[in-house]
Amino acid sequence: MTREKIRVTVWNEFHDDKKWKIITDFYSGGVHAYLGKILQEQNPDFEVTVQTLDDTDQGLADELLDRTDVLIWYSHVRDHLVEDRHIQKILDRVIHEGMGVIFLHSGVFSKLARNLIGPRGKGAYREIEELERVFVIDRSHPIADGLPEYFEFPASEMYSEPSDIPTPDQLIFISWYAGGNVGRSGYTYRRGAGKIFCFTPGHCWYDVMRYPEFHQVTANGVRWAKPVQKPAVQSCGRIEALVPQRTEQIKIES
Repeated sequence: MTREKIRVTVWNEFHDDKKWKIITDFYSGGVHAYLGKILQEQNPDFEVTVQTLDDTDQGLADELLDRTDVLIWYSHVRDHLVEDRHIQKILDRVIHEGMGVIFLHSGVFSKLARNLIGPRGKGAYREIEELERVFVIDRSHPIADGLPEYFEFPASEMYSEPSDIPTPDQLIFISWYAGGNVGRSGYTYRRGAGKIFCFTPGHCWYDVMRYPEFHQVTANGVRWAKPVQKPAVQSCGRIEALVPQRTEQIKIES
């Protein structure tokens, strides 16, 4: 019996990639093209589509979202240009139909993330190419499957506490940086029928996304965030009492 593939859409605002050659040296074709290719090659159970802000309907056409099981979102400085109608469509797909979302790096503070999970600012950060050591603190979680006790990225952007993110439902990874800071770096939320995973290591100026551990975490996140089943559509309105009640009206004397 053939299992249905998990339909994954990798979305990238595709701004820095076109501006800085160092990024395309790391990620040929841009973050979306590189990550989409890796996910497709390493996971035969995935069906991967890549889209950008420059594509038709800003890469978020209704037809595409309707056939997406998990949306991977990478953005940095131009996500505010995403039209509200697309944001609302994604919210509806997540909350009511169970589409999963994975926010990578600065995507956790994007317009979509603010609407979906609620952060207000960026939090503390620093860009000095310092080592990031990611500790797995919930080894029983499916997103941690196959990972060692900790893994490292030799050059990364620092995202640390204090961070203005809502308290996660589950905290899976905590990062320590060579500069001495620590920060929550992998965590999840539930919104309605949908599951959300945030993974902060990165910045496309560094080669973090080329490491096997990054690929493993992302693939695990996809399998965890996929819809378990499509929720039944329920109509709301007046219904009859489950337990028979008195039908005569009660008169109140004035």
